[in-house]
Amino acid sequence: MNGTPSSAVTLSTNSTELRLLRVLQTLHSLCAIPNDDQSKRNDEIPKASKELVTLLQGINLDALWQQLNACLSTVSVLEGVTKLSVDDEVKSNGEDDEDGDENGGRGGKKLQNSVAGLLSRFLPTIEAFFVVNACVTDCDNKGVKRTDNSDGNLVGGESFLKFIATNKVLLNALLRSSPTLLDKGLRAMVQIPGCRSFLDFDVKRHWFKQQVRKLRSQASRRHGNLRLTIRRQYVFGDAYRQLSMRTADELRGRLHITFANEEGVDAGGLSREFFGILAKEMFNPNYALFTSTEDGCTFQPNPHSSINREHLDYFRFVGRIVGKAVADGFLLDAHFTRSLYKHMLGMKVSFNLCS
Repeated sequence: MNGTPSSAVTLSTNSTELRLLRVLQTLHSLCAIPNDDQSKRNDEIPKASKELVTLLQGINLDALWQQLNACLSTVSVLEGVTKLSVDDEVKSNGEDDEDGDENGGRGGKKLQNSVAGLLSRFLPTIEAFFVVNACVTDCDNKGVKRTDNSDGNLVGGESFLKFIATNKVLLNALLRSSPTLLDKGLRAMVQIPGCRSFLDFDVKRHWFKQQVRKLRSQASRRHGNLRLTIRRQYVFGDAYRQLSMRTADELRGRLHITFANEEGVDAGGLSREFFGILAKEMFNPNYALFTSTEDGCTFQPNPHSSINREHLDYFRFVGRIVGKAVADGFLLDAHFTRSLYKHMLGMKVSFNLCS
């Protein structure tokens, strides 16, 4: 390997590993507990029956997972993700410790090339590891039925999360090379809450945009484009009346804005202007929906919003506008407080100034 970029190394996948992956996928399909809600099948963690767990324990693939970890550790060293220990480096170079600094330092050779090509050699085994360990059991060790799908119910348990944490850099490199893996063999990285923190932001963003594009294309085929005719002096009211009766699926269609008594084709500029006007109208004190904080830079819900009898419908409309802007890639000049963002994300609100 000396002097050879790791991306130039071509290793063919062993057919035995591919056959093992197919067998494990078949066993999981036959023995897994089906999801009652068809629409959430790809969103929830796969459930493994007691029979499947017993069968997987009988196969006992722990030795294979240890070898996989060892191979990925070697790739990490080759790519400079981790460093060799002093003893291992001296042994591999055949030199004493004093000469180590003169030959590139104790960190070993750090290659700058992409690891995706080399990692693809281990992809079938990585997917097999996910098939076996990235599912939840329906019963605990005492045979009591479980009602939740928390990370603690994973078949792989802490060892699965440890594997993700140890190899997160390599897994993110693999996902950048093949983003569709998040919808296939490695979708547990998204399904399991404990794994999401190990995904890099650019990987999450690409996956999110990919999911939004799928929803938009499906909505456009079913409902066509979302066309609105708006009067400039009544942008907020007109948009509220025309969008409040639309379903969520209809709102995902491509937006076309036409301003009344104005000629022009919406190629993106009119929609951008539409969202810009709405962003200002959201905080209009006449609607009593939001109030500014002491610094005047961020906004939060007005505790006296009930003075407007339709305030809950207006809040729902504002939420739809924010979601539509995010989905369509338009920037809103709307800055909310951190506590409100936490409510949106379902996170616990604390009084810690740094969180």
